[in-house]
Amino acid sequence: MNDLVSSLKLPIILNPKDFVLSEDGVLTYVPEKISFFRITSKDSLALYLKLIKTEISKNKKVGVLASSLTEPEKENLKKFKISFISIGDEVLIYTKKGELAFKFKEQKVNSFPFTTLISPAGLAILDTILNLSYEELRQFNSLSFSHRYELAQSKISQIMKACQVHSLPELKQWITSKDLNWWKEGFLERKTRRFMTPFDTDKRYVSVEKKSMKDLLAMMMKSNDWNQKISFSGIQLLKEKKEILDQSLYLAVVPLFEKELFKKYSLVPAPTSTSAPVVNVTVLRKDFSSESFFSHINKKNRHQFNILRMMWGIQTEDSRIQDARFDVLQRYLNEHQ
Repeated sequence: MNDLVSSLKLPIILNPKDFVLSEDGVLTYVPEKISFFRITSKDSLALYLKLIKTEISKNKKVGVLASSLTEPEKENLKKFKISFISIGDEVLIYTKKGELAFKFKEQKVNSFPFTTLISPAGLAILDTILNLSYEELRQFNSLSFSHRYELAQSKISQIMKACQVHSLPELKQWITSKDLNWWKEGFLERKTRRFMTPFDTDKRYVSVEKKSMKDLLAMMMKSNDWNQKISFSGIQLLKEKKEILDQSLYLAVVPLFEKELFKKYSLVPAPTSTSAPVVNVTVLRKDFSSESFFSHINKKNRHQFNILRMMWGIQTEDSRIQDARFDVLQRYLNEHQ
């Protein structure tokens, strides 16, 4: 139970013994008998709010547990006096009578707005800035730059304001002045997960035809699906760069392609006990363009990966992979000074 409360990043003044986790994963706050149900998307939150108003739910004390909540979502919950836990951010608990029993909100002093930069549009801009020389950047203002590389001009303005710079060369200088710890802090910002899919949602599969991972990857890369519906995940990119040794395959696929992937490449769910190499698949929430997979700079390769986005997506706790991840990021930043 202590591990659970620790993982939720609850305020230390809340007693871990006051929480009970049921077999079906429902967290209950015992003093007020509030059952907290995990919300995983805006759609599920909207459905939950409809359910909470029904006759069935009126006599049952329930709350919301979410990795993050927007301010409007919090205000909506407060309006109906629904207790909520926004992990690592805010906790609000009401009594059975609707009175406020407990309130906590993390105070962030002078924290940098990482979500301004670490988002699909933000990382597309940073990647483009880093891939151009200072001389090339001096040829543009933010408007002409956005048109030339198909970037969001409003986002460029937001980034320049957040970084307190006035030109594109100044922005590049600002970005490259940040050390690796700054990037690590930004990559750990939980709210960035609202915009992009991390590569920690792997589903494991094996080849029915018992093809080797090498042959299977070669087949995929020769198909029209490659870099359109299916591509490397960040971990596979580390493998391709010879940063880690791993016999398995790590892929990312766009929504609605997962079932087609199974049929086309004869894949079935891997047995839990298998020690053989497997195909690890992350199903993205959006397409590659919307997830900022590829650079807007077209040099040698039409589908040059956006290294910042790919390294952000590697959220595994494996220290070996984490070390390789930040080694690649450091080299990338050094090469684009």
